[in-house]
Amino acid sequence: MTIGMPFSQEFRIFESMKRTFLLFTTYFLLLTTAFAQHYVFYGMTGGAGNNGVIYRYDPLTGKYKVMIRLDSVNCDATWAGLTLANNGLLYGTTEAGGSYNYGTMFSYDRISNKLTILINFDSLNTGQFNAGGNNVMQASNGLLYGTTEAGGYGDRGVFYSYDISTGKDSVIFSFDTLNMSTPNRTVVEDTSTGYMYGRTEHGGPKGFGTIFRYDPLTNKDSV
Repeated sequence: MTIGMPFSQEFRIFESMKRTFLLFTTYFLLLTTAFAQHYVFYGMTGGAGNNGVIYRYDPLTGKYKVMIRLDSVNCDATWAGLTLANNGLLYGTTEAGGSYNYGTMFSYDRISNKLTILINFDSLNTGQFNAGGNNVMQASNGLLYGTTEAGGYGDRGVFYSYDISTGKDSVIFSFDTLNMSTPNRTVVEDTSTGYMYGRTEHGGPKGFGTIFRYDPLTNKDSV
C-alpha cells in the first residue's frame, strides 16, 4: 500500500508552482524588454566658454554626463544637432574652429568616446558656418548631405555631400543671391522619389527665401 498526499493537496502545490513560474516568466520578459528598450540621448550644447560639448543623458537613471568638450582650435561653437548614421557613428558640425576657423564637420564614436574632424570648412571650396538647426542628413544612398550658410562661389553657402565609406566630401552646388541664398535648415529626403528638399533664408524673386529641390540622379537643383 502506497501512502501519498491527497490529490487536492498535490493540485494546490502544482497550481502554486505554476503561478510562481508564470510570475517569474512575466518578470523576466518585462526586465528583458526594459533593457532592450533602454535608450540614451546624445546632444550638443554650449558648455564652459560656449565652445560646445557633446553630452549624454540617460532617462532611466536621470544621469547627465559631458562626453567631449570642444575647443576654439579644433571645432568650436555647436549650433546644430547630431545625426546617427548607419555605421553607428554620430555626425555633427560646428559654427567655428578648424583649420580656417570657418567650422568643421566631425564624427563621434560613442564606444571609444573619440571625436574625429572630417571636414575643415573654408570660405570657397566647402563653404563656411552652419546655422542653428542645420544638421547633416543621411540619405537612402548612404551619403551625408548638408549645407553651409556662407562661402562658396557666391558667398551665399553651399550644398555638399560626404561619403562615410571613402571619407570624401564634395560641393554639389553653390547658392547665389538671385535664386536661393543662405540655407538655414536641415535638408530632408523624400524616400519615395529620392528628391531632397531644403530652405533658404534669403534669395528668390522677393528676396525672402526659397524652398529648393535637388535630384541626386540628375544632379539638378531647382527652386
